Amino acid sequence: MIDILKKQTLNDRIPKYLPGNLEIAHKTGELINFKHDGGIAFTKKGDYIIVVLSNTSDPAKAAEKIANFSKEIYDYFQEN
Repeated sequence: MIDILKKQTLNDRIPKYLPGNLEIAHKTGELINFKHDGGIAFTKKGDYIIVVLSNTSDPAKAAEKIANFSKEIYDYFQEN
């Protein structure tokens, strides 16, 4: 299953601002006012799981917020 999730091609959320060589297995989800992404980031400092679910009237803005949040989480774990 992880191999399938690593092949996700819709990368406008969790992996958007992460290093291109970082291995990520994730699954996006969306339906009308919902925008989600959940996955595993495989890093040299340790792997972590991130899941973000949103209910929004602006799906593009929600996707961008998920991408920014993902970068903040990645940065935190790389610094600590």
